[in-house]
Amino acid sequence: FGRGLCHAYWAPNVWVAYNIADKVLVKLLGTPTVAGAAGRGSMTGGLIGDAVHVWLPHVTPLATALLSLLAMSPALWMAWRAHNPRGSFILLLVYCSLAAFLFGFHVHEKAALMATVPLLLVAGDSRDHARLYILLANVTHAQLLPLLFQTQEWVLKIAVWGLHAALASYLLRPVTNPSSSSPASSSDADAVTGKVHWTSDADAEHVRWSLQPRLGLRGWYQVGLFLVPETVAGLQPLLLPGLPFLPLLVRSVYCLPGMLVAAGECLLLLRHSCAQQGSPHVTDSKQRGAACNATAL
Repeated sequence: FGRGLCHAYWAPNVWVAYNIADKVLVKLLGTPTVAGAAGRGSMTGGLIGDAVHVWLPHVTPLATALLSLLAMSPALWMAWRAHNPRGSFILLLVYCSLAAFLFGFHVHEKAALMATVPLLLVAGDSRDHARLYILLANVTHAQLLPLLFQTQEWVLKIAVWGLHAALASYLLRPVTNPSSSSPASSSDADAVTGKVHWTSDADAEHVRWSLQPRLGLRGWYQVGLFLVPETVAGLQPLLLPGLPFLPLLVRSVYCLPGMLVAAGECLLLLRHSCAQQGSPHVTDSKQRGAACNATAL
């Protein structure tokens, strides 16, 4: 535990926001005149060590363990109450991995793979599963890029990320956008030739535009996963050469909302999955009861 609360790269978890809050308080309030305070608050040096906060309470390994268990407890309770917890095991595993990532002690960026890789197994189950996987995969790629720090590796790592994003979007398109696989109703299709017949050119144009990808807040955020950190990394040596840790800090801060949203959506999916597993038993019993009453009558 002597390696400190945060790793040198600052994995995007809640302790990033905690560290930044402490740094902001130091800028606003200054360093308190107490013994040993002058050497505190050096979390942005990029070095591994047990840094102590200036204004905020020091976070111990026991506190992070308790917070991790507390964050996992809703998911564990829902899985315990489910009739068939094995059906929700993957989502439970993903959420608990995200909870440990967000609240754990000295978490590495690579730990996000413990949630991203299992989620791939259920990415095709529904539209919400697919959207969650695409978001989490893009955030994971973004935070892992600094591990390949050689200049000659830049093109390769961006190409691998882009290829994965394109393949994931294409292969999961029938789930995320079901209308794209059937642009017209079956009555409009020629059963022999397989051609689609449109009522008018306006209808065809409307469907063509409706199938175009639309970027909402979620989409633009994922575009920013590449643009924002890479822009800061390119401009920092020219504009702010005295802040070499700034690109990694910006990358961690930008990835943090994505990790929080992914954890929240995963918990909601787990809740829905556990509720669905319980409903068939109740429905079957009600149906059997109704059938028995009908027979008796």
